[in-house]
Amino acid sequence: MAKVPKGKKAEMMGSYPVGAILWKLSLPTITGMVVQASYNMVDAAFIGKGVGTLALGGTTICLPFQMLMGAMGGAIGMGGASLVSRALGRHDRELASRALGNVVALALILGIAATLLGKASAEAVVTLFGASEEIKPYALEYLGIILLSCPLTLLAMSSNAVVRSEGNANVAMLSMVISGLANVFLDWLFIFHFHMGVAGAAWGTLISKLLVVIWLVSHFTVSPHKVIKLSPRRLRVDRDIVSEISSIGVSAFVRMAGTSLVMASVNNAMGIYGGPYYVAAYGVINRVMSIVYMAVNGVALGMQPLAGYNYGAGLFDRVRSSIKLSIIWGTGGCVFFFLLLFFLPERVFSLFTNDPDLIAAGVVSLPTIVAGTSLVAIHRIGATAFQALGKGKPAFWLSMTRHVLVFLPLLAILPRFMGLTGVLLSFPLADAIAAGITLLPLRKEMRQLKKEVLSTL
Repeated sequence: MAKVPKGKKAEMMGSYPVGAILWKLSLPTITGMVVQASYNMVDAAFIGKGVGTLALGGTTICLPFQMLMGAMGGAIGMGGASLVSRALGRHDRELASRALGNVVALALILGIAATLLGKASAEAVVTLFGASEEIKPYALEYLGIILLSCPLTLLAMSSNAVVRSEGNANVAMLSMVISGLANVFLDWLFIFHFHMGVAGAAWGTLISKLLVVIWLVSHFTVSPHKVIKLSPRRLRVDRDIVSEISSIGVSAFVRMAGTSLVMASVNNAMGIYGGPYYVAAYGVINRVMSIVYMAVNGVALGMQPLAGYNYGAGLFDRVRSSIKLSIIWGTGGCVFFFLLLFFLPERVFSLFTNDPDLIAAGVVSLPTIVAGTSLVAIHRIGATAFQALGKGKPAFWLSMTRHVLVFLPLLAILPRFMGLTGVLLSFPLADAIAAGITLLPLRKEMRQLKKEVLSTL
């Protein structure tokens, strides 16, 4: 692909071939996210082999809280990115820059609030998320440090989404690579060299987030590759901009917060019907599956600025093409991961632990949990497509579908009759039902876009 002239990174989304530009936007995002997910896997392996199974269970208990922080950062970022993409599609850089200022201000305010509230209620949080007495000390030690990183987490996630929306996918990728590689190195250093246990893993996470924030702030302030600029005078909360960010971002928050609620609920259910080893096994599975989810999200986030820009520019044929191609690519990747995880559960778990009881729990759990993986891309990319088009209502309800409207009721009902098997079956059933529900409004929207294309001929 020819080099894009300086200052034309956004405009290329309306002129380059859809497949080529989707690849250009998605590949760096997928790479960065897979590196980030790989860090999560390495982190689990370091904790499992360097500290122990109960410590791995303790960090698993804290995952719902970390996911909730990710949900807040994702909501701000997705809402801001949608606004920025559409503003750039209309060549309104002033509005795009004001949106960035609001994104950063919101991330700081909500991140500091989360730290203060979390510090005041840490023990209640880990108990709510399913910590048993054996696991609780590890969970509290880990969470106490992670809480300090809340403002950094929100800033990193939200700013990275805006970077992608201005067409700088490589910068966004590098931020995730920086975070992942720094985290792996620091975890190794703190756990195996300084013998800091789960506290070492937590400090590694905090420091890596700080490095990412420094990288992103430098991009928006001094980098010659920036499309929009962050300046102190734009660091404010504008009611109209925040309202639009919220209307779009709430769907991303619901989806990711729903994941947090699911994780907490599964932790509790695994503890009741399986015991501490199944809680730890779910922690491993969650980290392994994050590779799948991150890859799909990478395609979705590559599609978002492309679809949003072209929708704002009235190029509806390019919008349709970007959505269709994203679903095809995402589904292909999901099928590959399904085959890998379904048939090799023992090998997967042996990467994380030498504990035969934990491996046995993983062999029971992994094949059933991943059975619906091939359908994941339909729901995730479908919901993101509506966010990209600025259609908050369908995006919100689709984001609610998989976790809140389908999975949690299944998790509440099936284990009562089927025990641990019911917990495990809730995952593939939710994937299948959510994909089917998503196809209904998505097909309608695609037909409407086709009508818009025909009306312009």
